[in-house]
Amino acid sequence: MTERNTGAVISNIFLYYDASTGRNCASNVRTAAGGAGTAARISVSIWADGGSAVTDDGNYAQYAGPVSAYARGKCINVKGVTYASGGRYGSVQRSGHCG
Repeated sequence: MTERNTGAVISNIFLYYDASTGRNCASNVRTAAGGAGTAARISVSIWADGGSAVTDDGNYAQYAGPVSAYARGKCINVKGVTYASGGRYGSVQRSGHCG
């Protein structure tokens, strides 16, 4: 995800799907530009359409997650928020895999 003011990539959200279980898994991984190695707030949430979000939110040096949700036959949604040094932050919410 990119920081709102500078456009720097401060983290990457990874989404995986396991067809054998119908589960989706997501994590939000901080980059060097996002202060990797220094604890700051970072979060990731995942949910299937019509379902409740599963969230990992805390002060982590590298990543939030993994979080997972069952979504066989439904679309999955992922949201991430990353705070970097100097009060900078980025957020993203996307619909992902539909299966």
